[in-house]
Amino acid sequence: MSTPIATFVGKVIGTKLSPKSHNWSNVYVYEPTIDKVGQSRGNLYLILDLPKDYEELGNTIINSMREKYYADLDVEPLTSLEATLAFANKKIDDFNKRLITLRQQTLKRINITAAILVGQDLHIAQIGDGSIYLIRKGRLNKIGNVGPQQKTDLPAFVNIASGKIEVGDIMTFNTNKLFEIVPLSQFKEIVTTCYPSVAASRLSELITKHPALDNVPSVLVVEINANIEASTATPDGRSNELPNRVKVSKDTFAAKLNQTEDDTDPRPTEQAQTPNTPVSSTGFDNTSDAAFPSFEPTVPPLESTPTPVATEIPKPIASPFQNSSGDVGGYHPRRHRRNDGQNQLLGTLKNFLTNIPSWSDIREDPSKISKIFLLIGIVLILVVGFSVIRDRSKSNPAVKSSQALTEAQTNYNLAMDKMRTNDLVNAREYLLAALDKAHEAQTLKIYSAATINSLIADIQSELDTVDHVTRITDATPIADLSTLASDVKPVKMAFAAGSLFFLDNANQRLYAMNKDTHKLTVAKSQLTDAGSATLLTVTKDIGYLFGKNETGANQYFTYDPKTNKVTKLAASFNDAPHAASVLTSWTDNNAGIRLYAVDPTVGGVWRYRFAGAKLTAPTDIINADTTRPDFKNVIGAAVDGNVYLLMNSGELLKYVNGKIDTNFKLKGMAKPLTDAVALATFSKDETSPDATGKYIYIADHGNKQILIFNKADGALNKIYAATNAFNDLKDIYIDELSNLLFILDGTKVYQIQL
Repeated sequence: MSTPIATFVGKVIGTKLSPKSHNWSNVYVYEPTIDKVGQSRGNLYLILDLPKDYEELGNTIINSMREKYYADLDVEPLTSLEATLAFANKKIDDFNKRLITLRQQTLKRINITAAILVGQDLHIAQIGDGSIYLIRKGRLNKIGNVGPQQKTDLPAFVNIASGKIEVGDIMTFNTNKLFEIVPLSQFKEIVTTCYPSVAASRLSELITKHPALDNVPSVLVVEINANIEASTATPDGRSNELPNRVKVSKDTFAAKLNQTEDDTDPRPTEQAQTPNTPVSSTGFDNTSDAAFPSFEPTVPPLESTPTPVATEIPKPIASPFQNSSGDVGGYHPRRHRRNDGQNQLLGTLKNFLTNIPSWSDIREDPSKISKIFLLIGIVLILVVGFSVIRDRSKSNPAVKSSQALTEAQTNYNLAMDKMRTNDLVNAREYLLAALDKAHEAQTLKIYSAATINSLIADIQSELDTVDHVTRITDATPIADLSTLASDVKPVKMAFAAGSLFFLDNANQRLYAMNKDTHKLTVAKSQLTDAGSATLLTVTKDIGYLFGKNETGANQYFTYDPKTNKVTKLAASFNDAPHAASVLTSWTDNNAGIRLYAVDPTVGGVWRYRFAGAKLTAPTDIINADTTRPDFKNVIGAAVDGNVYLLMNSGELLKYVNGKIDTNFKLKGMAKPLTDAVALATFSKDETSPDATGKYIYIADHGNKQILIFNKADGALNKIYAATNAFNDLKDIYIDELSNLLFILDGTKVYQIQL
């Protein structure tokens, strides 16, 4: 039976130590606060060392691995870990493909260590370099799953090393260059004589004093203690306060480190690989006590040419070391044991039955019949008692609800403590755990709805604060297009001549809403006499549509709100216009109108100018010598003189004079865009002196949010969300002259005063 354990953690995040570092070095620790999650899945530790411009990849790895690993608690931890690592490999592969497409570069060297601690079982997977040490009974042992023959530059997780940890163990994980700054012997002294948090502080001081911090290392120290939460008093009789219990536990294990090593660890019965041993210059015993061998990769190395990263990993390799029970390490089918109390009851019943007199005995001695009734009575009492105990063991909804509500409040309080120290990352984790427990209490419907709803509102409010979200609790639509027709299917929204226009390309209709009165009308019940329209954009007074003519060729149309007429747009060139999957427009400060069409087949962003009332020949405004995306993946475009392209991956590309701005990227989000559907901005050349035009707006269907970013550097400015809306985001329109944001959500139209 596994010993209940508690972990104490200290971490040094290299990225926070020096902004001048050439790398993005980070540590992520997730220790679930929900009991059932912690018991079935354990803790997740990630140590990352990536090129500085790979921060997006690092955050993607962290978020995706955490969500994937903790998604299904009914799956065995190792099975879930395999799927999680395969999922991470897929994310790395996607990032690699994007680099090839956007920058014509292949993936640079990345170093990632992932560790899962479930009870006393530790599982490790690595990409690239990264040092892992286990300190047991004073001995320093290097462990890991990268064998001496394995190439460490493979950009994928390829195998898992597993083993058992013990109470008193200290594990350390660090990225490259740490031991160029801190000697190994000094490192061991620090982590064995200090609490993990103190050790992290001392290591931070040593790292920051180093004169040349070009690549700053990260460090994670994890100490394994007994689960002191179960005790009621400390060994010396002091009160059961957490600081005292931690101190006594720490002092006990520190004393163990200085003991003689007569009580050695179990030795291996067989060995598949020779574990890495510390170098003799450290003065440590070269005989490793670690129960973690190094393994060779079990999949062939990737080729040096750009190829997709492997998305599947082999089954975990069982440790050949014995565990504390004497069994050979590894993974065995779970044995179902009969409940001990049930065994005792059955044994008692068996004894009673064997003592019941036979009928022949009763005939010889009738007085023995009283013994029968006595035994039957005892059996009935035992059966009824066992039934009562069994019923009590069933979860009581009131008790369960009370426990969930208590855990929700506890996690909420812990989150507030973290927020007071500006630890927003861990505050967010506690808030999410609190929200999960509050919803669990809500579903049981034991406590008053007002009590739980109030707590949920408080938790959500703080979570919104951490995520920069402005939440609208009483969102009311200003119009609903379904009142015009039951089959309405609006997809695009644009503003011209005092009205918002909505394109329903499925029914070939155009609807209008007066911006001031919000009155809805059917502007055109049939858009074109011949052909069809699929895209809509507008200038100040005229709408432009793209679609097909009666022969099926590409065709542009104009829509005049004053005359309510749709007319084919003539061209001054003979060839048919380019196909368009995205259409937008821009009017410069000389009243020059330009149409911009993203062509997914030929590729490019094609600009059409006007010569009188005719379109001129198009020009691709993306320079040939700059990064060009896969135009099939462009889902939105906006122009303000510069050109912005929204990709289906959630990435936003900015082009200045036809050349990509490599310094621009979206940042500051707690969670990535999951299903971006629309992009909008306000042209600075069309603004009044009061309108700045410095923001760009993105509708994220997946997260049900509208995000606002600074157009200069991509920094997140604000997020709008709604408690009871934004479930089917279609399009957005921004009018910065009046500070109004219009949102098309399904068939409903919302308006936000910015």
